[in-house]
Amino acid sequence: MSEMVRVGVIGLQHEEHVGSFMDAVVADCPNARLIAAADADERYRRDLEKYPGVKPYESWVELLDRERPDAIFVDTINSEKAGVAAECLSRGIAVLANKPLCTRFEHLEQIISVQQRKKGVLSLQLTERFNPVFMAMKKTIDEGTIGKPVAFQAAKPHRLHRPGMFRHGRPAWMFDKSKYGSVLIDLAIHDVDLVRWLSGAEVEHVSAVTGLSRFAGEHPDFTDYGMAFLGLSGGGCASVEVDWLNPAGIHSVRFVVYGTEGFATYDSSLKPGELIRIEKDNETSIVPGTAVNSIRANAMEFVRGVGEGKIPEPSGKDALIATLVTLCAQEAAETGKRVSVADSALFRRIQELPC
Repeated sequence: MSEMVRVGVIGLQHEEHVGSFMDAVVADCPNARLIAAADADERYRRDLEKYPGVKPYESWVELLDRERPDAIFVDTINSEKAGVAAECLSRGIAVLANKPLCTRFEHLEQIISVQQRKKGVLSLQLTERFNPVFMAMKKTIDEGTIGKPVAFQAAKPHRLHRPGMFRHGRPAWMFDKSKYGSVLIDLAIHDVDLVRWLSGAEVEHVSAVTGLSRFAGEHPDFTDYGMAFLGLSGGGCASVEVDWLNPAGIHSVRFVVYGTEGFATYDSSLKPGELIRIEKDNETSIVPGTAVNSIRANAMEFVRGVGEGKIPEPSGKDALIATLVTLCAQEAAETGKRVSVADSALFRRIQELPC
């Protein structure tokens, strides 16, 4: 490991995620230096002018060959991430990937095979773990305030055309199923990870549906809504609803944990400075707190872990299991059948990994 963690970026099109990551490395990580970034689209390479000293590359392979970074943030086309991540990991380069890590089971197997050879540190941009809302929710659960968590309900509508999020517009590949994956693979992974993290349980099986409604005429090879039902070890369950149907100007989010002795809720009715609402014994209380940029917090954790030679949070194993669950959810939606997760060969292989 070099004296400073030399960080590169591959893929610049998801501006909110990659921009916050680069800003964090530059401003918040004294043990790191942002050295280079690659994207095949010249428009995004020109945007690197705001980061003096960062070398632009058209080819990500050339970036790896010439710069030899210690760590890479991967945010390419969804269907290409696994190949890029696997190449970086095989070179011993630590990888933080934006979700989703991959869109197909064979791509997941590729990453698992590299990790079985103990190559490179892997993490995934599962930023909700760094959101004070869910940190407060985990503390509430761990302290036993609401008893044993039994059921989880998550609903997070997204807005497809959000001004300012994509300077050059949503990339065309997003509306190609073979490159994008699906709404479950892309969006549900955050809540899948939260359910595992908050409950300490594994997902044993999953049922799901997806569909195309609002954008059927505009993007016929797209899925704009999906719902998954997760059966958890120990008898718990979770419903995860995601979509691209959020109208302009509407903030409508809901995440509820139902425990044996009370409820913990995060929803749009909470005011600034209020993280979660706890309902117990016919009484309601509010846990106060301040919002942070969870993408930047995630980046800091990753860089710090790489610099100290430690496994960052979330671990590679967490990233791979959450990815597996979403792939199983998509299979369930396509087949109309319940799909086993914990009994699968891929799950057992992941559990045996050292990461």
